Amino acid sequence: SSLSEFFGKLSYARASAKTANIGTAAGVFPVTANFDDYKEYEISAGYRQYFRMNGSSLTPYLAGSLGLKHVDEIRAQISAPSAGITLNDAKFYDSSWVPTMGVDVGVLYPVSGNFAVGLEGGAHYQFALSGNDETLSNPAVGRGLETLNEEGARWSFPMSVKGMVKF
Repeated sequence: SSLSEFFGKLSYARASAKTANIGTAAGVFPVTANFDDYKEYEISAGYRQYFRMNGSSLTPYLAGSLGLKHVDEIRAQISAPSAGITLNDAKFYDSSWVPTMGVDVGVLYPVSGNFAVGLEGGAHYQFALSGNDETLSNPAVGRGLETLNEEGARWSFPMSVKGMVKF
């Protein structure tokens, strides 16, 4: 019907290298990591349902999507100075394909017969990346680091202003 549609999306995102506190070594010593640049590519598909509001030109909608995201390998320089640990170029996450899902709500305002502007917000979930324990579990490094990369899943809450053109 004219009140629903299927959609597809391709996206690319990157973030510059950053330093973060990532946990503790041996349950006591703070561990920091200076991560490589982050790069991801995503393909997703979804369904959007529009709702009519009598007497209003605004069109609210609800959407759901499923997708696959490819995240490039992530390496880091890991250090716990108090424990005497420094790992250069440590493998943290393998290059991974992970499932994604999201729910969005939004509203469109028609500017002309073929163009509308809108606001959208949502909640999106990315399943866990594939952790690489090759360096972190090396007995020569010490103990207690192999669990540092087990938190690869994440929630995001995107907000966007959008334009929509009908062909």
